[in-house]
Amino acid sequence: METQSALYRKIQSTYHFTDFEMQRMKYTISVFHCEFSKLLILGIAFYIFGYFPEYIVLMLTLIPIRRYSGGIHFNHYSSCFLFTAFFFIMPVVLNSIVLPYVGQLVILALSAGVTYLAGPVTSTKRPPMKYKKYREAQLVSTAIVVIWFFIFAFVRVFPYENLCFWVITLQTIQLICAKIARKGDIYEKAE
Repeated sequence: METQSALYRKIQSTYHFTDFEMQRMKYTISVFHCEFSKLLILGIAFYIFGYFPEYIVLMLTLIPIRRYSGGIHFNHYSSCFLFTAFFFIMPVVLNSIVLPYVGQLVILALSAGVTYLAGPVTSTKRPPMKYKKYREAQLVSTAIVVIWFFIFAFVRVFPYENLCFWVITLQTIQLICAKIARKGDIYEKAE
């Protein structure tokens, strides 16, 4: 830990980073470390149990939305890992439940609205966002869900369609939970 602190001090003095920039860099490094290890472990588990294609679809569906909308965040790696594992398993479990086409479209339309109104919800460990970045993330995450709505509306049948539906639906539900749990602004006020 002492070596790590010395390295951060060296980087800050060499490149003249502000404390805020260093805070962002430390956060980014910790996120990469935690996310990579979780996704690697889950990928191996899904592969062993014969669900690796589903895992890839889960990732390709979830990551673009989650990147911009955020969601539930935990303070400890173990609780974060367990929730992530549960979150990745649930769409596979629910995949056998196929809602009527119109029902899926209604839920996806509601998901787009909820994503706009509730997102983004970032981690309390993350440095506050500038309002402009907040709005950008809000609009991009909503646009991604709207694109999925149109894919469902016009393509109708495609591989892993139901799995994608459940990923988006569960992401929307956990975004609502995160918004309720996270009170207050998550971006810096304009001065």
